[in-house]
Amino acid sequence: MSRQPRADPGSDSRPGRDSVRVATLGVQVAALAVQHAAPKHRAAAHGGPGYRPPAPAPPLRRAEAGLAAPALRRGGAGASGGQRLSPTSAAEALSLLYPASGGETAEALRTVLHLPEWSADVVAALRDHTRSLDGLRYDGDLDDEGAPDSLQMSNRLWTATGLEPDPRYLDDIATALDADVRALDFAADPGGATDRINTTVAEDTRGLIEELFDEAVPPATRAVLTNALHLKARWAAPFTDIQPAPFTAPSGKVDVDMMSGATGAGRSVDGWQSVDLPYRDGTLSAMPSCPPRA
Repeated sequence: MSRQPRADPGSDSRPGRDSVRVATLGVQVAALAVQHAAPKHRAAAHGGPGYRPPAPAPPLRRAEAGLAAPALRRGGAGASGGQRLSPTSAAEALSLLYPASGGETAEALRTVLHLPEWSADVVAALRDHTRSLDGLRYDGDLDDEGAPDSLQMSNRLWTATGLEPDPRYLDDIATALDADVRALDFAADPGGATDRINTTVAEDTRGLIEELFDEAVPPATRAVLTNALHLKARWAAPFTDIQPAPFTAPSGKVDVDMMSGATGAGRSVDGWQSVDLPYRDGTLSAMPSCPPRA
C-alpha cells in the first residue's frame, strides 16, 4: 500500500576543516485518509464525561534523544557501518502523523516519540520547540564568511486532491509544527506529484538532498508527510589537517580521511564515548558518539 523512498535518502553531510553542512529528511508515505481523525483533547476540552487533565509534555530535546538512542544501539545502518541520524527530523515527521492517529497506532507513536497523549499541552510544547528552531534560520548567503550558523527546518503535508483533512488536525500541526499543506493529484499524475515533492525537498535542503523518490509514488497515495532539516555551521575551533588513517568498521579496518586539530570536551558514560565540538556562534554543537565495544 505504500512505497518507500530510495535507499538512504534521509541524510547527507559534508564536514570540512572550517565548517559542516548537513541535510536530513524524515518521510511518511501513506495510502490512508486523515480527514476523520480528531485530537481527543478537543472533545473533552470543557471537562465532559471521561475528561482528565492531560499529562505535561516532557522536554522535547529529551524525547528526541530517547528516539535516537535505540537506533544508535542497533547500529550497522549502511554499507560503511556508520549512521547519520537526526532525531529531530524523525520526531518532526512522526509528530505530523501522531494527532491523526488512533488506537494501537497512536499508542505506538506515543511510545516511539516519548510523549504523552496528544493534548493542548503537547501542542504548546511543540510550538515552543518549533519556534526556537526557527530562530536559528538564516535566509541570506550561507557561504558568506560573516553568515551566522544556520538551521533551516520545514514540515509539509502533501494531500491527494479532493482529500479534506479535519480542520482541527490541520490547525494543530500548523500551530505545533508550522506545517505547510499542499494538494497534489497523485491519482491522475503520480509522476508530476512526485517531481513536485522532489523539487521542494531539494529547495528545503539547499540542494544537498536532490531527490527523495527515484520512482513515482503509487496513484493510491493519500498523503505524504515530510520534514527537512538543513544545517550550515562553522567550527569554533576549525580542524587543521585531513589525512588518511585506518578506521575499524564492522567489516574490518579501512583507510578513511580523518580530520584533526580541533578541540572539544570529551565524555564517557556507560561505555559510550563522545566529544562536544561547538560551532562558531556558540548556539549549536556537534557531538560525535561511539557506542561501547562489543
